[in-house]
Amino acid sequence: PKILLVGAGRFGINHLRVWQELEKEKKAVLTGVLVKSKKSKETLERNFGVQAFTKLTPSLLKDVDAIDIATPAETHLSVIRQCAPYVPIFVEKPIVETETEAKELLKFQKKYKQTIMVGHIYRYNPILKKLKEIVLKRPNAAWKISGQLTKALKDDTAADPVLDFVHHVDTLDYIFGLEPTVI
Repeated sequence: PKILLVGAGRFGINHLRVWQELEKEKKAVLTGVLVKSKKSKETLERNFGVQAFTKLTPSLLKDVDAIDIATPAETHLSVIRQCAPYVPIFVEKPIVETETEAKELLKFQKKYKQTIMVGHIYRYNPILKKLKEIVLKRPNAAWKISGQLTKALKDDTAADPVLDFVHHVDTLDYIFGLEPTVI
């Protein structure tokens, strides 16, 4: 698939690295990166050898198979609004910031019938697949499963540490086959 990465800042640069690895493995094609400024565009093109853009246009969106949004949370809905008419979307968490935005997002998804996936990546970890197998073998057993953050939160001043716990909730939902009933 041809992918356009939207955002290559503090966290987006990790997405860029992964897309470039997937490109080397011939699993995807990174068609470019959308950034805010001409300076960022020039830096990315020089340091990472990728094509970069500063404007999200319909012609750019029509030339890709999916979008990866790795911008600050407050911009997610705006970018989704622009992309939803054209392509499926992968977006970093939180997908939106408010209940009002979530309702608007749902309307967009229904109108354009696009897949919009939030980045709950831990459920694809082989360890979790194994844990799920173990739990499924004893479905009526009482289980105590705990998780621990392994990064130093004090060093990650730009991120809300509460967002890391979203992974714990999603992991448990995955292991036990649950869907959220309250959002």
